[in-house]
Amino acid sequence: MPKEVKTEEYTTLTGQYLNALMRDYQSGYTVFRIKTKTNGIVTCTGYIVLPTSGAKINVTGCWTDTRYGRQMADCIVQEVLTDREGMLEYLCNIPGIGASIASHLADMYGEKLYDKRAKSTMTRKLP
Repeated sequence: MPKEVKTEEYTTLTGQYLNALMRDYQSGYTVFRIKTKTNGIVTCTGYIVLPTSGAKINVTGCWTDTRYGRQMADCIVQEVLTDREGMLEYLCNIPGIGASIASHLADMYGEKLYDKRAKSTMTRKLP
């Protein structure tokens, strides 16, 4: 079996989190996929906290060539705060929230939707 060949240069990709292919819940090691504009669908590995499906994320890692193909390894994931379009896409991925409710929430709260401290007061104000 051939060994992994790693480049030592770390690269950052920005894309949309798609799904986890494999996850070890004890250690947090995860094989997951993201969709980028420049590289298409990329398989990544690392010890991460799972982002919400569809979230825009930055993934920093190094490219490796494995028996499974080219992928990013030793990844660090950071969710990206996005514009209104990204916010609507994120909200529509939450069960029970459709396009009209997502639009209403984005108009009503804007960037406060990303502020975890404000979430407790927002839930009391929903119509």
